[in-house]
Amino acid sequence: MLIDIAPLKKYADFRLLFIGQMISYLGTMVSYMAVSYQVYQLTHSTALVGALGVAQLVSCL
Repeated sequence: MLIDIAPLKKYADFRLLFIGQMISYLGTMVSYMAVSYQVYQLTHSTALVGALGVAQLVSCL
């Protein structure tokens, strides 16, 4: 299966929206990793990092 990238080539506005969403998603993922790293550095507890992961998962629902 291939992804249809024709709309990205044809519509400049869609391309800008798509790129903006990709940058936003990348920032969100970096934020998740940074918060997890910070919790581990402050507490040295993998249990708290796991609890943070569960809290982040619940907040997405």
